Amino acid sequence: MRRWLPLSLAASLLLAVGAVFLFGLTQSVDALAAGLTLDHDSCFKESPPAVIDADAAAASWQQSQGWSLTVPDTAPAEDLKLVDVRRCLSTEGRVAHLMYKWRGQPLSVYVLPRALGSQRVMNSRGHEAAIWSAHGRTYAVLAAGHPEDFDRIVAYVKTHAE
Repeated sequence: MRRWLPLSLAASLLLAVGAVFLFGLTQSVDALAAGLTLDHDSCFKESPPAVIDADAAAASWQQSQGWSLTVPDTAPAEDLKLVDVRRCLSTEGRVAHLMYKWRGQPLSVYVLPRALGSQRVMNSRGHEAAIWSAHGRTYAVLAAGHPEDFDRIVAYVKTHAE
């Protein structure tokens, strides 16, 4: 019994640290989604609904922000129109905010310049949010409500933004 006590304590400590880390990571993603949702609503109140060129927006981003950004272009087959690309702030710092009209409704794609390592689809303040990390970056797609085919537009963004 005495031999197992130190091992048991070490295992308990490891589990506690792991649980705190995992809980903290989940909290971080929840906070990120909530902040991005507020930004999504705010930016669409200010933004003019003009269609812009994805390549020009990506080049402008690279020049002004110093890191490359792949901007999915307007896609008539998806009823998706790129209307703006801007820099916004989040709980994780500065992010790229790619603004679209999808089926006539606002859709946001956020790109963070570092990976958070979490993948989730969640409801945040009445918006559907998909968050994932790939290629050293974190991506988030937000749309109001619970739109049909949300997973389809997320798959489109994953294919064309990474």
